Amino acid sequence: HKWICAPRGTALLWAAPERRTAVGPNIVSHGSGNGFTSDFVWDGNRDYAPTLALSAALEFHKAIGQPAICGYMQNLLSDAVRLLTERWGTSTLAPLSLCPPAMALVRLPPGRGMIPEAGAATSADAKHAQDFLHEHGRVEVPVKSVVGNLYVRLSCHIYNTMGDFHALEAAVDQYIGSPSGQ
Repeated sequence: HKWICAPRGTALLWAAPERRTAVGPNIVSHGSGNGFTSDFVWDGNRDYAPTLALSAALEFHKAIGQPAICGYMQNLLSDAVRLLTERWGTSTLAPLSLCPPAMALVRLPPGRGMIPEAGAATSADAKHAQDFLHEHGRVEVPVKSVVGNLYVRLSCHIYNTMGDFHALEAAVDQYIGSPSGQ
């Protein structure tokens, strides 16, 4: 649902016609045995409004064009990574050429403010940083501890702008400058 801009819980399953008999739903309900689509549509008591909105999400993507969407997301990611790595004097966990098209892990500056020294960060430190960024900077970004270092996981989409990454930059600056991280 996230990458296609559809409501939460919405997904699209496509299977080649010759493979459909090998694919089945996790929940068997009213439509079972009445064909591929019917097997998946009726899965108990659920709100089908998100599913009904899927066609609008697909039309939205079609109107903009997948190449334009991907290009925007990749350019934004590149610009955001450059901004943050230069500001913090750090790097990504992996080169962008090895990252998913619109995601990257950017290392937070070790040993500054509440960020532990290189190699000493734990999952608890990551949670503390993530909670701080959310509560004080109003930024929602996963923070992960990888081999004792803290990384923010950037995730770019067509609704993001560089302003979002400037907000992250400011929130991290606040975290670094906060003597207690509170």
